[in-house]
Amino acid sequence: MRESAIVVLCLLSLGCDPGRTEHVLITPPGGAPVSDSVRQVSAAITAAAAARHRLRVEEESTTRRCFARAVGGATLRLCEGPATTGGLDVWVSEAITSNWSPVGDSLRHEVTDTLRTRFGPWVTQRE
Repeated sequence: MRESAIVVLCLLSLGCDPGRTEHVLITPPGGAPVSDSVRQVSAAITAAAAARHRLRVEEESTTRRCFARAVGGATLRLCEGPATTGGLDVWVSEAITSNWSPVGDSLRHEVTDTLRTRFGPWVTQRE
């Protein structure tokens, strides 16, 4: 019986894809819409960070863009698109891991710090 429980727990843990995600939200004061210039600056920041960390365009549409790269057995992504709150959402995610890799950790800090430096109080961060 005990062995069956261990096998079930192992199978359940294999069925889950743990990952890490960090969102950086850019929200203009007073609920104002995000301007085209803010979108352009944010797009330039994310593209530059993606290039420095060797991520390639994975998905691109009129409202969303994602860059990705395999890091070890995990997939590292940097995406930007509209936030559900009306602002702009930039997020870094690393799938199939419970901890950030050194590359993922460096990317998320670079993106967060650069956006915070550029947009100041408009930036909030959440996991």
